[in-house]
Amino acid sequence: GGPPPPRPSAERTYTVRPGDTLGAISKKAYGTTRHWKAILEANKDVIPSEAKLRPKLVLRLPTIPR
Repeated sequence: GGPPPPRPSAERTYTVRPGDTLGAISKKAYGTTRHWKAILEANKDVIPSEAKLRPKLVLRLPTIPR
């Protein structure tokens, strides 16, 4: 089971919820916390640092090569 793999052409996004961290978002999106830096890098225009993470921000989820 589990969710279908992401389609490369479709950019995935994630809306930040209260209490979220980049590690938690990485875990939800990729099944591991270790891609939090990739999420941060993909969203430098929205969040210059993890400290700037705010609820309701919409983040781009980069495609992580396997």
